[in-house]
Amino acid sequence: MFNISTERKLQFFDELMLSSNVGILVADQDRRNIFVNQTTCDMFGYSKEELIGQTAEIFHISHESFIRFGELVLDAVLKGEKVAIDYQWKKRDGTIFWGHISGSITQDSKEVLWTLFDVNDRKKSEAIQLKNQQQAQIIEQINEAVVMTDLNGIIVSWNHGAEMLFGYKESDVIGKHVKLLYKEEDLEKLKKGMAQLLHEKSTKQERVMIKKDGSLIDIFLSSSLVQDESGNPTHFIGYAQDRTLIKKAEQSILQADMFYALVENAFIAIYLIKDGNIIYANKKFQEIFGYSEEEILNKPSLELIHKDYRKIVQDKFKKRTDEVGLGIEYSFKGVKKSGEVFDAHVYGSSLLLDTGDVAIIGTLTDDTQKNKIKKQLEILANQDSLTQLYNRNYFNIQLEKAIALAKRHNYKVALIMFDIDNFKRVNDSLGHQAGDMVIQETALRISKILRKSDMFFRIGGDEFTIIVENYTDKTEITSLMRRIKMEMKKHIDIENINFHISLSIGVSLFPENADTPVSLQKTADIAMYEAKNNGKNNFMFYAENNKDHLNKVKLEGELFQAYADKQFKLFLQPQISSNTSKLKGAEALIRWEHPEMGILKPEMFLKLAEEIGLLYKLDLCMLEDGLKFIKKHIDKNGFNIHISINISNALFMHQNFISEVKNLEKSYKREIQHIELELTEDVTMKNEEYSKKIIKKLKSFGFKISIDDFGTGHSSLSHLKMLDVDELKIDKSFINEISTNKIDKSIVKAIVDMSKALSLKNIAEGVESVEQLEILKELGCDTIQGYYYSKPVSVEKFEELWL
Repeated sequence: MFNISTERKLQFFDELMLSSNVGILVADQDRRNIFVNQTTCDMFGYSKEELIGQTAEIFHISHESFIRFGELVLDAVLKGEKVAIDYQWKKRDGTIFWGHISGSITQDSKEVLWTLFDVNDRKKSEAIQLKNQQQAQIIEQINEAVVMTDLNGIIVSWNHGAEMLFGYKESDVIGKHVKLLYKEEDLEKLKKGMAQLLHEKSTKQERVMIKKDGSLIDIFLSSSLVQDESGNPTHFIGYAQDRTLIKKAEQSILQADMFYALVENAFIAIYLIKDGNIIYANKKFQEIFGYSEEEILNKPSLELIHKDYRKIVQDKFKKRTDEVGLGIEYSFKGVKKSGEVFDAHVYGSSLLLDTGDVAIIGTLTDDTQKNKIKKQLEILANQDSLTQLYNRNYFNIQLEKAIALAKRHNYKVALIMFDIDNFKRVNDSLGHQAGDMVIQETALRISKILRKSDMFFRIGGDEFTIIVENYTDKTEITSLMRRIKMEMKKHIDIENINFHISLSIGVSLFPENADTPVSLQKTADIAMYEAKNNGKNNFMFYAENNKDHLNKVKLEGELFQAYADKQFKLFLQPQISSNTSKLKGAEALIRWEHPEMGILKPEMFLKLAEEIGLLYKLDLCMLEDGLKFIKKHIDKNGFNIHISINISNALFMHQNFISEVKNLEKSYKREIQHIELELTEDVTMKNEEYSKKIIKKLKSFGFKISIDDFGTGHSSLSHLKMLDVDELKIDKSFINEISTNKIDKSIVKAIVDMSKALSLKNIAEGVESVEQLEILKELGCDTIQGYYYSKPVSVEKFEELWL
C-alpha cells in the first residue's frame, strides 16, 4: 500500500511520476482529490489547481455514473480488495473516453490511490469485434427485438426484430441512450433497473415503451448482464416481446364480436383453459400442436404436456387459479399430435368469467429454435473456434466448480498447464495458418488420451489447461504426463515439412499446492515456466522451491520504480568482421539489475513493460546510454565502431519518437553517426508510408538503419529499396542448424547475395560454433555476432575485453 501522509511525500511522488503515461490520483474517503499527477491533468484537460479539492464527480459522464462507480468499485477498495475495471470518463471538453482504473487503500486507510490508463483505442477495437459477423447473424435470426447497450445505457447493437418492433433503423439509434424508448416518468425505473442488473445478472419486467412514431407499446422485457472472460461486466442485453395484443385480448376476452378479430389470427398461440380442459385455442395454437379445432376443444391440457413436466405444470395451474389476475411465466416440454416433443414457453393469468368460474388465459410459443440459437450463443461464448475445446471463460467457471466440489467431497484436483515449445518459430517461418494447424493437431492428439471426466481447454494462443478431478495419487498424474509426451513424439507434417512438437508442462495439485482457483493457476503457471527453464519438452510439479519464477503482478509494480531508480543497464555484445576478425561494433542489449533477483534478461520483463506502456521509455533509455558510451570513447585514437540499438514497435510508432530524437541530437550530434537503429521487418511493414517517412527523418539525423531478424517477416525487394536501409541482420533461427540443414544454408546464402546486390551490409547473429563461423565466411557474410565470440557483457567488462 502507498503511504502519503505528508505534502513532501506527495511532491516527491509527483516528481517521480512526472514523465509517466499513467494517471495517478489520490482521493480522501469523501472522494475529493488531494493529489493528481500531470498525466491525470493532461488526460482530462484540467490544471492541478482546478482538480485539487474537487470531488471525483468532475471526471464522470453523469451523476449516475459517479454513484455507480462508487457501488461497483470504491466500496470494494475501501474493504481492502484489489479492483481493476474499464470505465468511461469525461474530459473537460466533454469528450468521453475509456480508461482502465485500479485502486488500493493507503496504509492508514484514510485515502485511496488510483492509477488510470487511457484504453480508448483498445475499447474501440473491442467494440468492433463485439459485433462480429457470426454473433450478429445468430442474433438477427431471433424474431424478438434484441438490444445491447454499454454499462452507461448507450446502444451498441440493434437487430431487425428491434427495428420492426420500435420503428427505428439501426443507424437511428447506435450511439444514443436507450432512454429514448422510455417515457419521462419511467427514467428513474430505468436507472434502478440497470443498477439491479449489475447485482442480479438478469431481470424480467413489463414496461410501457415508446415507438419512433410516438405511440406507446406494452413490452415484456427480459434483460441480462454480459460479462467478459474475466467476469467483468461489459454490456447489458435485452430481449423485448410485444405484449400489446395479449393485453387487448385479456381485456376483451368476453366480447364475442372482438374476440376473433384480436385473437383468432394472432401470430402467437392463445388458449383458454377451464377445469383443466381446453375450451378455446386459436389457429396458431392448433398449428403448433398439430390438432384441428374439433380435436383440441375439451381436450385435457395435461395431455399436451410431457409426462416429466405434468406435476410442475399442475402446481403452476393451481397457483394461478387460487388468485384471480395473478400472472405467471414458465417453460416445459410440449407434445404434438405427431408425438414430437418441443420447447414450450407459457405466459398466462387467471380470469374470472361471468359465470363466476375461474379460467386460465395465456399465450404459448414454440421456443425450440430460439433455444437452439441461445445454445449456439453459449457455445460461441465458451468454445474456442479453432480447436472446438472450451475457452478461458469456461475454464475459469469449471475450475471454480471443481475446487468447490473437491472441498465438499474431500477429493483431489490436478491442474495441468502447458504451451507448445518454440511455437513462435513455426508462426514466423511458415505463417499463422501453419501455426493454427499445429495447435489443432496438438488439441486432437491430447484429447484422444484423456478420460471422459477430464476437462480440456485452450485458454489462449498456444496455451492449454487440463482439469483432472478425483485422482487417486500423484503417480496417476505422472502417468498421464508420460502418455502426453509419448503422443507428442510423433512428427507433424505441415506443407511437406516434418515438425517435432514438444510441450512444457506444469502441474499443481489441490489441496497440496494451493486451495483456491487463483492460487492453483498461479502455481501451475510457475511449474510450467520451471519446465521451460529446465530445457523444455518436460513436465514439472509445483514445489515450494519454484520461487525463481517472478510473479507478474509484483513485477508490474516494480517496473516503474526500477525505471525511476535507473536499474536498467546497458549490456554490449561484440560484432566482429569476418575478414579481419577485428571489432566492428556492438549490439546494445537491456538488462534489469534487480535489487533482489540480480541481473534479469529482457524476456523476463519486456513483454510486461510493453503491456503497461513503459517499453518505449526503456528504448529511449538504451539509446541515450549508447550515445553516452560513444561520447566517452569517441576521442580515443582509432575508435571507429558503431553501436546497434533495437527500436521496438512501441517507440517506432510513438507520436513523440522524432521529437525525442531531436532532443538527443542537441547533446549527441556527433555521436549519432556511430548509431545503427535495428527495426524488425514486421514493424516496418505495418505502415509502409509511415515507415518510409520516419526512416527518412532518422537518416537525416545521421543514424544508419538495419533490418533485424531478416527472413522471418514478409519483406520484398521493393520494400527494402523504398525504405533505404543500410544493413540486413540474418535471424538466429537460420544460423542454428546451418551446418546440418541445407535449406537454412541456402536461405542464408540468398540473403547474403541479395544484400550485396543491393549494396547493403549484412550481419549474422546467434553464431555459437566454429562450424557456423566457417560456413558464414564461405558464404561471404560481412559481420559475425554470437556466443562464439562473447555473450552480452556489462559496459565495464566490454571496455576491459575489447577496447
